[in-house]
Amino acid sequence: MLLPARYVTAAPAITKKNRPAHWVVALCEDAARDAVETCLLTELPTLGLRRQRVDRRTLPRRVEERDTPLGRVRFKVRTLPGGEELGFFQERQRSFQTLDGVPMLELGASGDGAVYRADYVEFPGQNRNLGEVQGNLHLLATGGLTLVRTTFAGSSFKALSDLDVEGDVVLLLSERDAFLLERLGLDGMLVISSNERNLARRYTLSPRDPRWTVFGTGRERGQFTPMLWISEGTASDLLAQAGYDHPAVTVVDDANGLAERVTDQVR
Repeated sequence: MLLPARYVTAAPAITKKNRPAHWVVALCEDAARDAVETCLLTELPTLGLRRQRVDRRTLPRRVEERDTPLGRVRFKVRTLPGGEELGFFQERQRSFQTLDGVPMLELGASGDGAVYRADYVEFPGQNRNLGEVQGNLHLLATGGLTLVRTTFAGSSFKALSDLDVEGDVVLLLSERDAFLLERLGLDGMLVISSNERNLARRYTLSPRDPRWTVFGTGRERGQFTPMLWISEGTASDLLAQAGYDHPAVTVVDDANGLAERVTDQVR
């Protein structure tokens, strides 16, 4: 969530009748109170919230760089009431990707649009979720896969060495498959969600760049891959249009060949 708050904490709690819950506290300026309250009431399954005005006492602090075995690192140094400088902390900022528009998913040759947060939503992968692809749907299911080193700086899965899905949108049956195959640099991925709540959640998206340079050669590897969660109903409709049933899939592992091809246009 993007909250205009100074600080947000969440802790597990037990309420009446031994119901599990979370205790969420957000500290903010008066000017941001309405925005913070609206966000909490909208995003959380709560019936209300409590307001409380608090005061704050801070210690003098400064940010400085120090030499460490890992290089120069930024630290935050605090000054205690007696004047002693103690308890330095590493100064870090977390980066994340934000969406500047609603992701789009068009199905079939007619280009029928799916409904955002009902039929699909962005997938929180290990890398930055970015790009556009239009192509045939390729169903791929994985079983036991062995990761083997292919070059000095690279590795891949033995069973997928002959996989040819260039220009295709790969349909995967689980989140596990998505994390395993994200390293392959596919042109597009749809991940079937077995939990409808995945389509309603707000995710922190990774800003990590999937592109990297092979040491000593200067050659660039990797690419951006657009990735979406889709509902089981959307997946079933896609497979039914191509003459497939959702549970009837070919498993790919080290002992079997590649999955069959599903031909249907996805964008």
